[in-house]
Amino acid sequence: MNIIVTRPKEDGSPLKEKLETMGHRVILMPLLRIVPRPRAFIRKLPYQAIVITSANGIRALSGHTELKSIRMLTVGPQSMKAAKEAGFLKVEAHGDLVGLATHIRKTLNLTAGP
Repeated sequence: MNIIVTRPKEDGSPLKEKLETMGHRVILMPLLRIVPRPRAFIRKLPYQAIVITSANGIRALSGHTELKSIRMLTVGPQSMKAAKEAGFLKVEAHGDLVGLATHIRKTLNLTAGP
């Protein structure tokens, strides 16, 4: 099968390789370029958790050492792996977006703030 991967290059390359090992012909054609902001100001608050839905979010937060010990909830195992490699200490994966949303509703106090 011929497949075009449109994810940003840093995210699309591993997917391209995986698809090629499955026997597909893959063209990497990124349609997005992720440009991180300079180190954003993040207010010091008693956060319950950081919720991350992509490796790009993890890369954007990786320079914030003050966040490394806050519980981080990720979508799946790849995001969890990226978070651990970036030095985050309390990382959980919840399978998919529905699983993550369900876990948030069950375990976080939605009226207690961030």
